[in-house]
Amino acid sequence: MIPSALVLDADIERVPFSDLSPQWWEIADGARANIDTLFASGSFCLGPFVEGFEAAVANYLGDRHAVGVNSGTAALHLALIAAGVRSGDKAPVPADDESQAEGGAESYSDVHSMMQCV
Repeated sequence: MIPSALVLDADIERVPFSDLSPQWWEIADGARANIDTLFASGSFCLGPFVEGFEAAVANYLGDRHAVGVNSGTAALHLALIAAGVRSGDKAPVPADDESQAEGGAESYSDVHSMMQCV
C-alpha cells in the first residue's frame, strides 16, 4: 500500500515493475526456514550462506568457482581486476558507472541507443 502522501494522482493505475509473487509462493516455506537461520546467525556477509550460494552458482554454471558480490559496481570492479586492469590502464565503462580498479582510469563510453550496449 502506497501512503497517500506519496500518491501524486490517485486516478493513475500503477503497473508493477515485476510480479515475483508466483515464484515466491513456490519456495516460501523453504525460504522462510533459511531466512530464519540466516537472521539467527547474523552471518549476512561471507560465511556459510554466501559460500553455499557461490558453490550452487558454480555448480549450475559447470565451473569450479563463482564469487558473490554485493552490487553490479563491485562485480565490474572485480572483473576489471581479474582482466588485469591496473593503475594507468583505461577500460571502457558506461558513463554512469562508478567502478575503478586499483587506480585504473575509466574511459567513459556512451550506450548505444538501440542496442543498450557500450
